[in-house]
Formats: sequence, C-alpha cells, structure tokens
Amino acid sequence: MNISKKENTGGASFTRNTSATCSSYIFVGRIVFSITEAFFFFNLVLFLLLIFSSITPFPYVAFGVTCLILYIIIGIPINILIRFLQAKHCKMPLKDFLHLPCNWVVYRFQLSKEILQILYPGKKFFLPQTYGTTIIEVKRKLAEEKSKVEYYANIANNASSETEFSAAISSCIKTLEWMSQFEKYNVFVQGNAPSDDLRDIKDNMQLSIDRLHRRLASENAQLSTSPASFSALSTFDTMDGHDFEYFCADLLRKNGFSNVEVTQGSGDHGVDIFAEQGDVTFAIQCKRYEGSVPYKAIQEAYSAKGIFNKDVAVVMTNSTFTQQGIEDAKRLSVKLWDRDKLQELVNNLQ
Repeated sequence: MNISKKENTGGASFTRNTSATCSSYIFVGRIVFSITEAFFFFNLVLFLLLIFSSITPFPYVAFGVTCLILYIIIGIPINILIRFLQAKHCKMPLKDFLHLPCNWVVYRFQLSKEILQILYPGKKFFLPQTYGTTIIEVKRKLAEEKSKVEYYANIANNASSETEFSAAISSCIKTLEWMSQFEKYNVFVQGNAPSDDLRDIKDNMQLSIDRLHRRLASENAQLSTSPASFSALSTFDTMDGHDFEYFCADLLRKNGFSNVEVTQGSGDHGVDIFAEQGDVTFAIQCKRYEGSVPYKAIQEAYSAKGIFNKDVAVVMTNSTFTQQGIEDAKRLSVKLWDRDKLQELVNNLQ
C-alpha cells in the first residue's frame, strides 16, 4: 500500500457530491469578486477620494465609471490569478475549486474533527485544527502503521511455528483494518489501499498456511541431517557465517526465546538476529570467527540496539573476545556470549 503524497483537501470529493446543488452565481461570483480584492479596492478608492475631494464640483459619476473600468481591466484578472493560486494550494483543478459550495471551509473543519476523533478516540479538541495540518498528521501516523504492517508480514513470512504465524497475521490484519478507516479521505494511492492488502491476505490465507507447513517441514528435515545438528558441536568452526546465524537462531528458539528472526543482511546495521525473551528484546550479532572477536563487533551491536530500539545488545560467537572488546562490552552494557555460553545453550537441550 502507498500513502498519497498529495495533500487531499476534502474539497474535490465534496464538490462531486454537492455540485448539483451549487448555483452558477457561486462560480461567477468567485471569478469577479473576492473579499481580499474588494478590501484592497475599497481602500484604494477611499485614498483617491481623499486626494481629489478638493475638486469642485467633484466628478462622482466619472470617478465611479473609472473605478469600475479599472476593476474590470485590472481587478478581475488579479482575482482570477488569486483563485488559481488558491486552487493550486488546495491541489484542486481551478474549475472544481470555483464550484465549491459556500460552506466548504466549514466542511473541511468538520472533516478535520472527524479524522482527529479516529486518531485520538476519547480526546476532546477545544481549538479547531486546519484540514491540511490534520492530513499531514494522519499521513505521519499511517507511515508508522505501514512500517508495523511490513514488520508483522516479515515475521509471518519467517515464522517458526503456526502460533507465531497466526499472531503476526492477526496483528497485520488488525493494523490494516485500522488504517482502512482513512480510505474515504483519499490519503492512499488508488489501487494501493489497506483494503486491497486485506483482501489479498484473506484470499491467499490458505496458500500462506500451506507454504508455512512446507517450509517448516523442510527446515526440520534439514536440521535433523545437517552437520549443524546439536549432536555435532565440533562443526561450529567449519560452518560459514550464514549457517552459523541460522544455527544460533534455532538454538535460541529451542531455549525458549520467541519471535526469533534472522535478518536479511541488507540494512541490518550488523544485527543478524532479533529475538525476545519475556518482555525483553534482543539485537544479536553472530560471529563465526577464527581467533578472538575484535571490539568493533561490540560497538556495532551497541549502535544497532539503539537504531532498532531493542533492550539488549548481544554478540554471539563460537570463539572468544579480545580484552578491549570485553572492556567495551562492560562500558556499553553489551552481553558477550562466547563458546562457553553457546555450549551452555546446547547443554540445556540434552
């Protein structure tokens, strides 16, 4: 789903629903007259009257005709330009803007109030908020919710059990249903609305479940025959980095960690695994290493913890850590899980 980058003013849709009741005089009136312009010309005429009032007899008729001609020649084109700029600001065609009902400004404030009540249920707003400001606030919130949907979808696609899959899909659907409330305000790109994503999820639910079953069956089969089996600990040092990450992820799952997710590599800022234990979230960097792991890995894990808003940073390795790395870990509160810790996690399964 894509959120529209254009500012929706609410006016265009309102026009389509009420244009039949709009009189043609509204259109013509907006072409030839605006309050701003009338105020300007009133002051201009008053100024000229003060200057020429000493003329006796004063040519009132000629003066009035001259002002009218000036208004037609200069005033109306200026007014049309002002209307064009107003329409451009509202992201609307000029024709639609000129046909807006007289109460369209009030309608926009009503829409703003309606949207804010959805965003913040139960909260009272004593001061009105402009529609444009409200739409900006909505799009910011929708962008956050879209990130959540993508996160839940990623969990569902990498779920290690049906329970984890169902929880992720349920959260994804719930978030999309909340977002779909804003579709009538035209804040999404056409054809990429939350309701479209909801329909795709529901239409392909059984297919997704079947895919999950096939993937879990395949992973279980590979685990039972893989040289990375828990009964073959001596293979730690012969794994490549990718295999070691998946080995550690499965080891964590079997030790009671939940929502264990191996990152895709790109843009992970050095984090290889996300995991949870109770209410505590972990950002884990895995290092299948020959020799001692340098302090750089500790610094990367610490930075990634902040970037991804996790509670604990961990560096997990088949090896040991340098003295500088151990000192940095103490200073930055980064947990170091070395070969002994890995062996302890394996022993927990026996």
